[in-house]
Amino acid sequence: MDKPLFWVKYLKVYPNIAEESLKLFLPFSSTYLCEKALSAVVVIKTKYRNKLDITSDLRCTLSSIQPRIENIVKNMQAHPSH
Repeated sequence: MDKPLFWVKYLKVYPNIAEESLKLFLPFSSTYLCEKALSAVVVIKTKYRNKLDITSDLRCTLSSIQPRIENIVKNMQAHPSH
């Protein structure tokens, strides 16, 4: 079991110690997420793909949910009928 999960498990048993211990782990996860987002912005905002609004692209890049590409492609229509 990793250390943050250990302290979450024992948060009710040792609230003071667990709370202080979890505060030590919080900056590392948020720093990692910030660096991951910044790297994604650098990739998205290249001179070949310069868009003003990168919200959707950034959300897809940073999401932990894996898309089901097979289902998306299967439900696509090649030429929409009018």
